[in-house]
Formats: sequence, C-alpha cells, structure tokens
Amino acid sequence: MKVTHVIPTMGIKSGGPSRSVFNLVKGLRDKGMDAEICTMENPNNKNIEHAEWIHEIEGPQLNLFEICFPFNKLMKDNIGEIVHVHSIYSHPTIIAPAVARAKGVPYIIAPRGSLYQNALKLKSFKKKLFNKLFLWRDLQNATVIHATCKEEYRQIRACGIDRPIAIIPNSIKCPSVLCDVTPKDKIRVGFLGRMHPIKNIDGLIRGWAKANLGKRDDLELVIIGGTNFDYEKEYLASLHKLEEELDIQNIVWKGALYGDEKDNVMHTLSYNVLPSHSENFGMSVIESLLLGIPVIASEKTPWEELNDNKCGWWVPNTDDSLADTLTKAVSTSKDEWVEMGKRGQQMVINGYSVDAVSNDLITLYKWVLNGGEKPKFVYTE
Repeated sequence: MKVTHVIPTMGIKSGGPSRSVFNLVKGLRDKGMDAEICTMENPNNKNIEHAEWIHEIEGPQLNLFEICFPFNKLMKDNIGEIVHVHSIYSHPTIIAPAVARAKGVPYIIAPRGSLYQNALKLKSFKKKLFNKLFLWRDLQNATVIHATCKEEYRQIRACGIDRPIAIIPNSIKCPSVLCDVTPKDKIRVGFLGRMHPIKNIDGLIRGWAKANLGKRDDLELVIIGGTNFDYEKEYLASLHKLEEELDIQNIVWKGALYGDEKDNVMHTLSYNVLPSHSENFGMSVIESLLLGIPVIASEKTPWEELNDNKCGWWVPNTDDSLADTLTKAVSTSKDEWVEMGKRGQQMVINGYSVDAVSNDLITLYKWVLNGGEKPKFVYTE
C-alpha cells in the first residue's frame, strides 16, 4: 500500500503542521508502509526535513487560484493508492483531490482547523469563491475527512459535510528515555505561538497582572512567537502597549524561535499556557507535556484531558480564570509539580506518540481500501 501525503509547505516557520505531518509519515514508514510526501519549498521558509521520500519543488508561497504546473506533474508522478491531504486553501491542496478523482484514487482531507465556524466567518471574498468552486466539492467527494479532535469533528458537521470523519490526533516522536522532570530555580511561564488576536495573548498578560505576578523578580512570563503579517505586527505592538499600561516588569519577549533554539528555551519553562479563543489542536501542548511541563489551556482548546490526567488545567479563557489558575500554578509545591510533569509525559506516550497514531492511520487506510468493520474512531453520523 502506498499513501501520498500532500501538504502545502513543510517550512520551519509554518508551525505545528510541518512537524506533525513529518512525524506521521516517518512513523508510517518505520512500520513498513510506503508513505511519501508531496510539498513545496519556499526559499524564505526552508523545509524542516529533506529525504528521498519527500518530493518537493521550490517556489513562492502560492495564493488561491494561482497555478504551479510543476506541482501538478509532481503529484501525478507520485500518486499512491490513497492520497492524504493536509490543510486547505492552497494550490497543492486543490490539485491533489483533482488528480485523485481523475485517477479513481480515494482521498482523505485534514482541514487543520480551517472549517471552524469562527474561521469561516473571517474568510475573504476570494476564499468564499474558492469554497463554492472547489472546497465543498472536494470535501463532499472525499472518502474520509480527518479531524484531530472531537470539537473539529463537530465543526465540520456544522458545515453540512456528511462524509465519514476520522478523529485521529497529531503525534509527536517520543524518545526512548524521557527527560527528567526537575523543578527549575526560577518559575518561567511560557506562551508559544503566532502573534494573533485569536491566541488571546492579551488575556494572558491581563491575567498575569490581575494575579499580581507582574512585578515579582522570582517569576517570568516568556512570550515566544514572531510576526509575518502587518496585522500580527499591529497586535504585537498592542501587547507591548498593554505591558506598559499594566506596568508589568517581568515579561521576556523571545520573538520567533525554531529548532534547537526553541527547544532550549522550552526546557527552561515551568508551565506553558494556551489561552486561545479557538484552537484546533496546539502542538506546543504535547511538546510541553513530553518535556514534563504542565500546561494551562483554555476551554476553547481541545485539552480537557489536562484535568482528567491531572497534568495541568483546562479553564475558561477569561482574565479572572487565567489569573486564578496562574496563582495556583506558581504556588504549586515542587513535589506536586514533578508528579504533574510525569503524568503529562505518560498522557502523551499513551495517546499522542507516533507509534500510537500510526497504528490508527494504518487501520484507517486498510478500511478505506478494503472495507470491513468501521474503525471505532470513524464517525458516520
């Protein structure tokens, strides 16, 4: 069985999807499956990995309706028995379903959060036209839609899509020996992500101030993330203004970090916070938990498991709730912090390791090709 995965970019600056798709495909190959990737590489956003099974062409990031004929040929030359498309709203993700249909090959689409109702409300005229001309047709003809959490499943159904939906999370490569969970000399609370209003970084900063943590020299709030667009730069400027207005003296702005540089800073954190107004997954959550770092996540993210596994807090993303939770976090004893970290590591191994997720994907692919009993993680209602 050969499965061709398609992703617009695996660029180092492109966030969680680049790493998670690479992890998925590498995990499948380690289990003996012929899995490959077709993608593009932007000269200003080099791909995170290169391998003989990653087929790529170099070119600029394409806008909707722009055509890159070399990618069309790349897709036709490397199509497998199943096509698994990651993301939407790009030239590669338009071509992949079209090629699959032309060749009679089943395809799977993972929208990666782009079908959430709040995201669809923000779409431009160009994207609304794209939806009408291409996207709804591609989705309704897909063999399966791939959601990464239950909330995404509900959001996809709300769009009127009636195809089978498989709920399979993103994965992370787990080392054979987990890192030690050791309390830090200074408590550093981190945020990792885009400088975007939907991430609610302003709410985190206000919560930090409400908890009276902004002037303590034994604490730091570490903001990791860069800007690529004008609206992100404007949002970042508003965050600096908020910092000044609230007279917060212990925020550390790290900017965009990637690879080893990002990992090195993450190792210094005591907590990671995901205060988003909406979040499809959040790779930084499982990255943090695997390092033994407890997580605070808002109820607008799919991380209720943090409460269930006692490795963090899943709370309303109001300023008061964040303030209360931050107060609890920085007051947690070192012994309890260590136990929370260890429980978080076990949660990731059990549910989000490459090995566990690869097994589910293989089961899905076999069902797509051969039929039989529907996997328990596939929903048709």
